[in-house]
Amino acid sequence: MKQWEKVCLEAFQILDHCAKNKIDLAWEYDVKKPPEVSPDMIRFNGSKDDGHETFLVTREMPEIPDWSSDKSASFDFCKTARKPYDLAVCLVLLSMKRHAPESVQISSDGEWDVEWLEARHVYNKLFGVELDCPFETETV
Repeated sequence: MKQWEKVCLEAFQILDHCAKNKIDLAWEYDVKKPPEVSPDMIRFNGSKDDGHETFLVTREMPEIPDWSSDKSASFDFCKTARKPYDLAVCLVLLSMKRHAPESVQISSDGEWDVEWLEARHVYNKLFGVELDCPFETETV
């Protein structure tokens, strides 16, 4: 099974977990349409006031702007303001790092041993895998 297919299969389980735990997800915070997991993309946001920035990843790397000095990678981000859908964002990022480690690089304003604890626990519960921190942590 290809990497993207594995991530999509896990994304469906993640979205189902969120629904069962009353984390209301939508395609866009102000659009009454369900989250999308397709052969081309994974896209969701929190619903209404629980939304912030849309989480969107595509199977194919987006086109690199002409002004970018690095033509081998693209950059994007999703601020969640720590709203409930942050859990789904973290879980999908963990899935991507697990199944396509060379294709994705993650950074976070949250601490692995603080803000990521719930996502780590849920990922382990859903998929039976305990993952190492997928991003560099600051050392003091």
